[in-house]
Amino acid sequence: METPWGTPLTVVGAQGSLRVDRGLVEIVRHGAAIERIECGTLHSVQRKLAAFAAAIRHGAARRNTPASALRTLAMIEAMLAAAHLPGQSMSLYAS
Repeated sequence: METPWGTPLTVVGAQGSLRVDRGLVEIVRHGAAIERIECGTLHSVQRKLAAFAAAIRHGAARRNTPASALRTLAMIEAMLAAAHLPGQSMSLYAS
């Protein structure tokens, strides 16, 4: 699979790996078959913004809570911090 950025995102952990590319998530667990999950090609951020716009325009229910947004931000910040620590493990604890 080819992305505009050249390669998919791969996260490797002690129990396997997770590979994310446009429209597909692959989960590899040690000793198990690769699990493939087909996803729409519409990005989650686009879906969230569309839901936000629908809430404003039409009074639709909010898709995500502020707490969910903070958890997403914490995950993104941890991924950015981990990019500066190649080859090292990093933990992310949900609150």
